[in-house]
Amino acid sequence: MKSRPKKLLSLLMSGFMAVSSLTFSYITAFAESSIGTVETKASDQLVNASGALGTFVSDEMKKAEAEDSEAQQSDYMITNVNYDSERGIIDIDYSSITNCKVFVGLYNDEGTELYTSATQNVQASESGHVQMTIDASLYEHYLIILGAIAKYP
Repeated sequence: MKSRPKKLLSLLMSGFMAVSSLTFSYITAFAESSIGTVETKASDQLVNASGALGTFVSDEMKKAEAEDSEAQQSDYMITNVNYDSERGIIDIDYSSITNCKVFVGLYNDEGTELYTSATQNVQASESGHVQMTIDASLYEHYLIILGAIAKYP
């Protein structure tokens, strides 16, 4: 007999919680700010931002766009890499303003241990191409890291 009031109370509480959760889930919420609306052009996307958080995101997108355009104007760039693991040949497209050395390293998947590497001297070129041989057949997982070293003797 004593468990009957507990069951009734439990049923009423469950019903109340179900009804209240359904009712409150359809209430919309928004915030207004006196800062205004900010428009930012980042690549091909137009972003409308408002409030302090919106302004912060807008500023971060402007910084990212500036860094991206700065990276594209670098003096030494690796622009394309294509690795054929069956033949062990890596094709590298680069651009450099002076003669430089291209470095290719095969590392473990965490990037902490160098398995093997290769370097090659290349001439200054706006759209140069170099082909190197590097064998990764002994390794199941690896990370390829490339770089251009500015000057060689």
